[in-house]
Amino acid sequence: MRTSGRGLLSITAAAAAMLAADYAMSYAGVMALFGLPFALIALPIVAAVLAAVVAWVSKAATGRWHVVGAIAVTVLLGTVVIYGFLVGILRPLVLQEDLPLHLAVCALCALTYGLFLGLWPLRILGGAAGVGLVILVSAIPTAAEESALQAAETSEQMASEQLDYYLTSGAYPFITELEGWQNTRVRPTGSEAATWLLSDDGAAAKVIANRLFEETGMDATFPCTMMSRGGDAGPATEGALPEWCVKTETGWERSDGLALAYIEDSRLVVIDTPEEYEAVFLEDSQRPANAQEIAAVAASLRPMTDAEIERWVLPVYDSVNTPEIETPGL
Repeated sequence: MRTSGRGLLSITAAAAAMLAADYAMSYAGVMALFGLPFALIALPIVAAVLAAVVAWVSKAATGRWHVVGAIAVTVLLGTVVIYGFLVGILRPLVLQEDLPLHLAVCALCALTYGLFLGLWPLRILGGAAGVGLVILVSAIPTAAEESALQAAETSEQMASEQLDYYLTSGAYPFITELEGWQNTRVRPTGSEAATWLLSDDGAAAKVIANRLFEETGMDATFPCTMMSRGGDAGPATEGALPEWCVKTETGWERSDGLALAYIEDSRLVVIDTPEEYEAVFLEDSQRPANAQEIAAVAASLRPMTDAEIERWVLPVYDSVNTPEIETPGL
């Protein structure tokens, strides 16, 4: 018991020396960060002094130097401190941050010294301390892990906010219930939603719903700009409707009837034939819808219900990154 007591005294003194060395290494590291790289020269000096002090304390307390053990625990402390500093789990002690963690590291490193003091109780204590030190260092998230976790939390929060915004103010896709037509795909992105329609005989059409935040201040030509012009028709100019876009009692219409638009519940709804770049993807059995079909589809459109949104959209909704959603049976 007397010998064990001397061993514990040696360990206690070693812990105090390690705390002082930890402070010195932290100071050298901070000085190096501030453009004084020569401060790093102090690290091996501090390590050598610490090893000598630990060995001397062991000699004074137990009568033996235990030099190998002194060097081993010095290397252990230096490794943990430098690793912790580099990965951001152990901020410099000189900045008076993470003090409890520094105390725990120094105490566990000092207890690990018991592995070299010869007595089995101290060896068991030293082994347990070494395992505890590994567990402690492994359990603390690194700066990169904390950053990734914070980014994930921020992303999740943004996704939740975007979803809340969409459910309260976003544009729901408009779909048709016209007999002989199917809503094959939808793609809601927040303030805009697209729906692709296909009839049993291969007629293809597209519906775009845009959220209008200032309906009264909307440019009179905006609905026309949302339609495909077709052929060599000129673009709409601000304040004046182009020749190919006609204002009607219910909204706007292309002069050839192949596109039309109207406003419903602060949403601009545009029914159109596939544009040229989209038409090339139609299968041989498919074709752009004609004027009569466009008019018939327009009269049958309605926004998706909350239940339909919950079933088809919410599982994959990601604002502007939402993919095209196949909707068989919608």
